[in-house]
Amino acid sequence: MKFAVAVVLVVCAAAAARAGLLHHAPPPPPPPPQHEIIYDYVAPPQYRFDYAVRDGHTGDAKTQWEHRDGDRVTGAYSLVDADGTTRIVEYTADDHNGFQAVVKRVGHPAPPPPQPPRLPAPPPPPPPQHEIIYDYVAPPQYRFDYAVRDGHTGDAKTQWEHRDGDRVTGAYSLVDADGTTRIVEYTADDHNGFQAVVKRVGHPAPPPPQPPRLPAHPAPAPHPYPLPYHG
Repeated sequence: MKFAVAVVLVVCAAAAARAGLLHHAPPPPPPPPQHEIIYDYVAPPQYRFDYAVRDGHTGDAKTQWEHRDGDRVTGAYSLVDADGTTRIVEYTADDHNGFQAVVKRVGHPAPPPPQPPRLPAPPPPPPPQHEIIYDYVAPPQYRFDYAVRDGHTGDAKTQWEHRDGDRVTGAYSLVDADGTTRIVEYTADDHNGFQAVVKRVGHPAPPPPQPPRLPAHPAPAPHPYPLPYHG
């Protein structure tokens, strides 16, 4: 009799296993992670860059350097004016004094070239053909980046850009009015033009509660009789 009971229990256990009664259902997969970027600026913002251009073909000649350490920015730039002198601008900027600049001029203005005698105007030339000729001695290259996070004004933004020859890549970010962070990644070249991808990170903050609007008080009714005059 005991053997028959054991056989019945084994048969019931096998049937339950085939029916899936002895196995627990697997837990549901976890929700996908939220695309959120958190910036933690512990160190004060710092950057430094400088460049110089001297193009004998176009006559373009200019330089610039800039250095930021925390809330203070110092720099200078120079360029050649139309009269041949060199203008040099040295500047500083901080949250106490704002932007301060000192302008210097180096060299002597060149005398204007002698004007040829005025002859009768020739007929207008035909319209120019749309042709662009580039004369590159070396491919242009530069790279810069900066970040701003001002707790006093709430200004928070970043940018970086890199150029290698005819291709430019970069990105910038800023905090919108609703509290989300807008990130724009862009590229530019002479074949595809300017291409940008805009992303938003975070969740919009709810608008602040508005105070209840109270009903306007009615204007007092005019007096039915003229008031007595006291001379």
